[in-house]
Amino acid sequence: MLNLLKVEFPEEKQLLELTLSFAKSTPSKLVGSSEFEYWIQSQDGGYVVIQCFYQELFFLTMVER
Repeated sequence: MLNLLKVEFPEEKQLLELTLSFAKSTPSKLVGSSEFEYWIQSQDGGYVVIQCFYQELFFLTMVER
């Protein structure tokens, strides 16, 4: 689902590609049987957090330190 995000700037495209490759190559942290899972990646002075609810509703969040 993250690959459906529309990005207009090269920096956004690069961040999205890094995030997608991270999520594909790293196991998620699972809470419950399938209700919630997440990935956290350190990125340029902060973190990128991908949250997934019920295996279909994704949220991408960038957090500064």
